[in-house]
Amino acid sequence: MSRPRSGVTLVEVCVVIAILGLLACLVLPAVQMVRERARQSQCRNNLRQFGLAFASALGQQGRYPSSLTVTIRGPLLGESEWNVHTYLAELLPCLDERLADEYDTRVYFGAGENTTAIARVLSMGLCPSSPSREMVPPIEFLPSAEFTRSVRENSLFAKVGTVLGNNLDKRYQTTIRGAQMDYTIPLSAHGWLARRYGYDVPSSDPFGLRSMFPVPIDNVDHVRREIERILFQRSEARFRRGLRTSDILDGTSRTFMMTEVAGRPLEWSHRGQIGDGKPLQGAWADPRGLLEIGGSVNDKNQLCLMQCSNNKEIFSFHGDVVHFLFADGHVDSLSRMVDPRLILSLMTPNKGEKQPE
Repeated sequence: MSRPRSGVTLVEVCVVIAILGLLACLVLPAVQMVRERARQSQCRNNLRQFGLAFASALGQQGRYPSSLTVTIRGPLLGESEWNVHTYLAELLPCLDERLADEYDTRVYFGAGENTTAIARVLSMGLCPSSPSREMVPPIEFLPSAEFTRSVRENSLFAKVGTVLGNNLDKRYQTTIRGAQMDYTIPLSAHGWLARRYGYDVPSSDPFGLRSMFPVPIDNVDHVRREIERILFQRSEARFRRGLRTSDILDGTSRTFMMTEVAGRPLEWSHRGQIGDGKPLQGAWADPRGLLEIGGSVNDKNQLCLMQCSNNKEIFSFHGDVVHFLFADGHVDSLSRMVDPRLILSLMTPNKGEKQPE
């Protein structure tokens, strides 16, 4: 009499494996969704921390931080100096006290005294949904070239910029290492883009549609007077400009002051990594990291301001949504499908009208 066989058959093993595979297919997307929700929650919390820092600066100074603070020390025709820092120099004491102590605002941001500071990563400046990449890449910064770019077409500024830039080229290193950040403030939208959507921005205006962080040198007459004053004198001209709450006519809950431009220095589109390998400027200390919305054309031949590229556009790794920090401190999310006119409307604090001096 034969004994019954123990164990399982091959068919039974295959059935069990198939069931386990099916369960895994059902569970894994849910797990990934939960993880992404947790990452998005952390991303929004990061923006809220910046909101608290902005609120602290506003409470202390009565104004929002200046997008850039530019200091020029004369005489311009002699041993002149130039100093520039972003809005984050004013926020650092509320974000990272150790970094605030290390970062020296008395010198140019890329000076040797700031080598350690600008290479330090701001933990709340990174979105957990962004892909891993080199976080402290080398940055090429040639002051003379940046002056030419930043002063646009104004011949007076261009001449001054050449003198100052050449002095800095000799004095400071032009290759530095800067820690990247996935968030930034909007500076402006290109003029042609604003005009396309009905804003009255003259074609002669080099700064386009302003955000709530106006360019500190857009008052040409004031800058000319200051430049002429220090042309031969050993003196200092300082340019900074921050709006008061009362200047935001559209309301602080309807004006965003920070958003995501994630993934830099690599260039990304909604399809994946793109570009020619030239790094995008996204270091927290680098003035070139501020957002100047330029737009691009998407697959449907439509103009795109969000989620098409992280090169001069708003961009996140959250699928179809991007998070925004508004001037009243609240954080909200917008879909990539929103009308570009809404993005521009939320960027400008006063429906595109001229801002108070």
